[in-house]
Amino acid sequence: MKTLSTLYLCFAFAGVIYAQPSDDRCTPFLVTIGDVRIDSNDGATTDSGDPACGTENLFHSVWYTFVGNGNPINISTCGNNTNFDTDIGVFSHMIDFGGCWFGQGMPGGCSSTGTPVECAFGGSNNALANAVNLSTTNGTVYYIRVSSHTSGQTGTFDFEIIDQTVAPVELVNFWAEPFEKGNTVMWETASEENVLWHVVEKSTNGIDSWKEAGKLVSTSAADRGAFYEVIDTDPYNNTYYRLRVVDYDGSEQLSDVISVKRPRPEFDISKIYPNPIMDGEVTIQIDSDRNEDIKVRIMDVSGRNVDRFEYLVRDGLNEMKVDVSDWRSGVYFIQFESRQGYSTRKIFKQE
Repeated sequence: MKTLSTLYLCFAFAGVIYAQPSDDRCTPFLVTIGDVRIDSNDGATTDSGDPACGTENLFHSVWYTFVGNGNPINISTCGNNTNFDTDIGVFSHMIDFGGCWFGQGMPGGCSSTGTPVECAFGGSNNALANAVNLSTTNGTVYYIRVSSHTSGQTGTFDFEIIDQTVAPVELVNFWAEPFEKGNTVMWETASEENVLWHVVEKSTNGIDSWKEAGKLVSTSAADRGAFYEVIDTDPYNNTYYRLRVVDYDGSEQLSDVISVKRPRPEFDISKIYPNPIMDGEVTIQIDSDRNEDIKVRIMDVSGRNVDRFEYLVRDGLNEMKVDVSDWRSGVYFIQFESRQGYSTRKIFKQE
């Protein structure tokens, strides 16, 4: 699964010089897509008798091998460290000929003929080779031959393999902020390609049990970037969010996880149960951040006072019980007056 925060695939190991193999035709270097290397063909053989790349002969070659990942790639020697005319040949397999490996583009015997996958030539005047948007097959082994364009030329070169797949979404920012009645989750994109849905998911721990908090369709002009906002009206005290982007082909990307901690209310009626109630006592849970005397007023639907009293709440979770045995069936309102102001809740009494 791709990740939104990883938007560009290019990992640099510049400054590391790799030693020449004892026989550059026989010992390819294993590299990975994303590699950037500084290397040299000093001491490489002349490669007489090696297969040509198209109509070009390649001199003083250094071989590399990599495994395709199914994405288009660039193979380049266009870095600042390249100081001679370079050529690149790419072959889909190698054949063993006289104890050494020779690159061939197609199967077919131990001859010097064959069709390479790709040829890129520098030419002259320190021209640098760059094989652009080379298609790869996932799991297929490819062989790259970096050479001098002119016989006798040696020097230092940058060797680079870059995955050209562009992430469907280039995410600029993803953040969330609490407000009075929920959390606002926002994100901004710099570009989008073939994106269908933006899905905001939330969790209590940021690891599992994710559920949808909001869903928006991609903006029609989102290829140049867009701004999105989802309001989560039922957040947790500490809510973790991530963005799941769904493409038209069903593939998905996930963003990094962010979290929002809501400020604890000074006074909150967190639960009333049972409600409705038939007889006995109703329990009212009150969450407070301090010790405080609150005023409680109970009214019927006509506004007539049924009861009034004061109640001491302490810091933390409190449970206040109210006897409703003498109440007639109907709707009642309980009003609480604290330092924050008034809070009113509804209770149903049934026969």
